[in-house]
Amino acid sequence: MKSLRISKVFAVGSAMIVMAAGTTAVAAGTAAAGSSACNNTVVGGPNNSNGFLQAKAGSPYRKGPGASYCAYSNREGTGAIWCTKRSADGNPWYLARDTSSGVVGWIWAGNVTSTTGTINNC
Repeated sequence: MKSLRISKVFAVGSAMIVMAAGTTAVAAGTAAAGSSACNNTVVGGPNNSNGFLQAKAGSPYRKGPGASYCAYSNREGTGAIWCTKRSADGNPWYLARDTSSGVVGWIWAGNVTSTTGTINNC
């Protein structure tokens, strides 16, 4: 009878491990989807600066100041800076208009190679 009990405990424990692994796989797949998991709220700001930035190739313009916001598109080159703001985690971001496409969005300062002009807080 004891061996039967051990088998039941082992079976239940194994099922729990399999269920946990399945949950992890689903969660990872959901996070990888990206676009459905991102914050789609548009965060604007004033156009109160006369600065410009140079964005690295493939830098995403986002809907808000933070990596959790959805990306509009990847840009590179010159952007007209409207204002600057720090995200909730303290990272600096610029609200800018890409001069070649007209796309307005937020770009993380780490994706910017240089800035010129006056840049004011949002």
